[in-house]
Amino acid sequence: MFNKCLCLFNPEANFGRAQKLRKLLKCISEREGNVDWKETIKPGHAGELAYQASQAYSRIIAIGGDGTAHEVANGLMQMNGTKRPELGIVPIGSGNDFSKSTGIPNQPEKAIIYALHSKAQAIDLGRLEMGRGLVRYWINVLGIGFDAKVDIYSKRLKQLHGFWVYFIAALQTILRNHVPYHLDGKVNRQEWKRDLLMLILSNGKQEGGGFKIAPHANLSDGQLDYIAVKNISRIKMFFAIPFFLLGTHNRLPFVETRGVTRMQVKSDQPLCIHADGEVLAGFDSTINQLNLQVVHNALKVVI
Repeated sequence: MFNKCLCLFNPEANFGRAQKLRKLLKCISEREGNVDWKETIKPGHAGELAYQASQAYSRIIAIGGDGTAHEVANGLMQMNGTKRPELGIVPIGSGNDFSKSTGIPNQPEKAIIYALHSKAQAIDLGRLEMGRGLVRYWINVLGIGFDAKVDIYSKRLKQLHGFWVYFIAALQTILRNHVPYHLDGKVNRQEWKRDLLMLILSNGKQEGGGFKIAPHANLSDGQLDYIAVKNISRIKMFFAIPFFLLGTHNRLPFVETRGVTRMQVKSDQPLCIHADGEVLAGFDSTINQLNLQVVHNALKVVI
């Protein structure tokens, strides 16, 4: 059990709808004792606060969406492993995919009690090197190409909520940005070359508010689930959407799945990239080389 806990609340989660939960969740945290409360004021702030607080607290709770958990996890990963605080999660974002696939309660008032009192366990993280010393970790899903473009469009659909945000964004991507990448490199140290619309390395089971992208993923098996979609037509991509919703896309001849521990990627054009719903490289990307790998039992998380 932790000695002291910090709650990091993102009032802009779920397009600002999270602000309605501030009073309730802060009241519950103050009742528990030995718990402090801080709020984020800008993108990336949760990671900064987590890193600054990591020596004073033994558990840090991310109150927000998958992006907030992503930021906090990255802040904690800057600390030495023996001193790294545990991570708790209270899902109040638009998708909350990591929480949904790991059994974290979806009611905020139950989730915060769970995050404060339940035992943490070690899970794997993905690690991404983008060159120029840029390193990011992901807790749930990393997407390249189509998947990342969907995430970019989803952030413009503030009038929608949950699954529909990502579904409409997927349709927009099919119509506007159906462009494949020629990729080569190494997968598990073996030479690899593909023409792909989408490449995903998943640690968790789902993304996009309910797309079961890796239904058999295991957070502590020491590998990431690789899902690749070949260069297919717009009609076939539209046809594939229900299969990804149900988690049966491995039946499709143009979808490739496997387990991956490390991967090197080089592209013929700049890559669009997201990690846990956070856009790392958008339509103005200049990144075309990546090193990716799993970090086994990297972080203790309450799941």
